Amino acid sequence: MSRIETYGQLLTSIINPSHDISRRFPREHTEEGDGSRMHDANDTMTVAQLIDLTAYLHSKYERRRYPDYVR
Repeated sequence: MSRIETYGQLLTSIINPSHDISRRFPREHTEEGDGSRMHDANDTMTVAQLIDLTAYLHSKYERRRYPDYVR
């Protein structure tokens, strides 16, 4: 994905990297065959490891405040 806006999008991008592939970069840099170059880690990582990875990455994102007119 080119932009992650919610925790759910981040989680989906980690669990299923082929769900939404960014078009901002050349295809040969992002895709391999019919999916993402990022391999599915579900068979090599435990659920706890996937949760820890998601929590760590989520903590690195800058949270932006929505403008008042959006509310």
